[in-house]
Amino acid sequence: MIYFKGAKADSIEYKYNIDVLTKSFPSDEYRDLKELKYYNKQKDNFICYTIISARNNIGIIHYWDFKAFIYIEHFAIEEKFRNQKLGTKVIQEFIQKVKKNIVLEVELPKDELSQKRVEFYTRLGFNLHYNKYVQPPYKSGSKSLEMKLMTYGDIDILKKFPKIVKTIYKEVYNQDIINIPQ
Repeated sequence: MIYFKGAKADSIEYKYNIDVLTKSFPSDEYRDLKELKYYNKQKDNFICYTIISARNNIGIIHYWDFKAFIYIEHFAIEEKFRNQKLGTKVIQEFIQKVKKNIVLEVELPKDELSQKRVEFYTRLGFNLHYNKYVQPPYKSGSKSLEMKLMTYGDIDILKKFPKIVKTIYKEVYNQDIINIPQ
């Protein structure tokens, strides 16, 4: 059974979240840790969970709960628990838990690892969208990254893409955009 335990700032679960986040993602792919802690304390729609299975902390999921969709900012299974199908179980449980459309970013599927990531989400019912999308930098000195969006649920991406991007840019990255990519 998979459980999601809230990881509020200064808790043991939050410290675990930071450890997994910093080991699983390059520094350019997560916000400054002080800002993350601030969001964790101040933003009611930003949720950090520690993922638990068989009484073990196995990973993390950080997401934003917007009116029209959930945006997964970070999802990682701790390295020692990878390749055991736990990621599949976690995403399936998460989908059941949130009962909303889901949006996430993936790297361009141009190498084996990024292709496997896209295939993982595709097997779980997500759709890859080829609209131009650039992830704004998380912190000063970092660079923007060309990415793709994947969605789960009943999202008409042709109609909703600009609104989804505007929401993510404004709420997640604190960026106002004038020209939304199509």
